[in-house]
Amino acid sequence: MGDFENLTDREFMAQVAKRPGMYTGFVSYERMVHFLTGYDIGQRRSGAQGLDGFPEWLVARVGRSSSLGWPHLALLAAFPDRDLNPYRLAGEEESEVVAGLFVVLDQFLAEREASGAAT
Repeated sequence: MGDFENLTDREFMAQVAKRPGMYTGFVSYERMVHFLTGYDIGQRRSGAQGLDGFPEWLVARVGRSSSLGWPHLALLAAFPDRDLNPYRLAGEEESEVVAGLFVVLDQFLAEREASGAAT
């Protein structure tokens, strides 16, 4: 898998996106949300940027906030024509929405890198 210490957030998330179940036990949107939250907290505690700005980026992208937080906003960004509740997904939707989450997350991280704010 390589040397994770030298990967940018975007490069690391691309690795996670390839095999999300390896990081969460099995592919589940809820588990991936918990993984990303833990990643963000760990990165920030170590002085890195983590996923700082992701919720705000999602609000700007979707054009509104959500009482269900960034997990719902990420689904709205990835699947604008579907009304998906991150806490009520059918089993067959899990892999699809996890993949959609990583597409949106990659877009955020790519924009952050392009702006020169990457870690």
